[in-house]
Amino acid sequence: MLVTDAERTHRVSPLAAKAMYRVGTGYQAMGLYEEAAEWYERFVAIHSREPDAVTALSDAVILRLALGDDAAATKDVAMAVERSGVATRGKTAALVFGLAAHQAERGQKEKARATLRGALGLLDRGPFDITIRSHALLATLAETPVVARAEHAKVRSAWANPAAAERTLRGGWPGESEGQLDHRVARVLNDVGAALFFAAEERRHAEVDSVKLPLHTGPFDQTALTAYASTTLRDWAAQRRAAIERLKPQYLRILDLEPWPSPRWVIAAGSAVGSMWGELADDLHRVAAAAAWKKDPILYKSLMDALDAMGGPILAARAKSAMKKCIDLSVKYQFTDEHSRSCEAWLLVHDKTEFHAVEELIPPLRPPPGLPLPAPLLR
Repeated sequence: MLVTDAERTHRVSPLAAKAMYRVGTGYQAMGLYEEAAEWYERFVAIHSREPDAVTALSDAVILRLALGDDAAATKDVAMAVERSGVATRGKTAALVFGLAAHQAERGQKEKARATLRGALGLLDRGPFDITIRSHALLATLAETPVVARAEHAKVRSAWANPAAAERTLRGGWPGESEGQLDHRVARVLNDVGAALFFAAEERRHAEVDSVKLPLHTGPFDQTALTAYASTTLRDWAAQRRAAIERLKPQYLRILDLEPWPSPRWVIAAGSAVGSMWGELADDLHRVAAAAAWKKDPILYKSLMDALDAMGGPILAARAKSAMKKCIDLSVKYQFTDEHSRSCEAWLLVHDKTEFHAVEELIPPLRPPPGLPLPAPLLR
């Protein structure tokens, strides 16, 4: 970007400013994007206080990114931050977030983190949705679980009072239509859902997955089997069951998210609850894998009867119900991803009498944006 001496002499000329800006818009209309970006940049360098300055820089950034010139786009964003005032803070914050999101999508995690952290003061004072989404992106890009935990907590805290948070968000963009504002709310709710799911999953690893199945290490006879099944296994199953029941409300918070839940994380929550019950039932049946039990057919049948008595009700009443709910939610929201696919796969394995193929289980859905529709699971 070159600024001539002649242009500098017109620093205070409104006509000169308007002319330079119109040159940029003219080039953009003709599809000459590199020239348009250059004129926008020249206009801002000389007339940074003009009302169209932030719009010009935003257009320049979009054009530079479309042209693959990330370095120039980064410089333009830095210029916007440097020259931002109270009146332009919102647009500038959105520009910073947009660049960071672009970098993250291209796998440039370090650059994205640097972009966000370098302008965190601006982002935290920017529009409410941009603030939340910036911390959500930092959580996704976090180098350690500690950082991710802290950033997700900020997202959840920001939406602790949903009604007030929604009013604040909508009030930050007075010129936008109802549809545009709804879209902003939906994107934030997706981030809040992710933050709630992250917290629930951390508790799952700490409180449910940590309750390990105790394997039998004593003699393999009827007396030992009776003692193992009636005390050790029974107590373990009760402890694991109680841990799941305590944690389930954390996942249900995602379904209760206001003003509406995020389809992606609603389905993820349903899948997680179903898998916890399914893993409990599966763990009980892993006991039978010990070869020593199988040496005595009568002893082995006695063991299987005891396991079925404990695991059967869990599988039928809890796991299958949760997995079916996951599918119902996928159909309701017309959304499919790896979580809904895991529910389908589980039902096809564990309930073959009722579910034979995905075409019968769930109608074709639209995939998440940018992803092809997955091939159906077969028998």
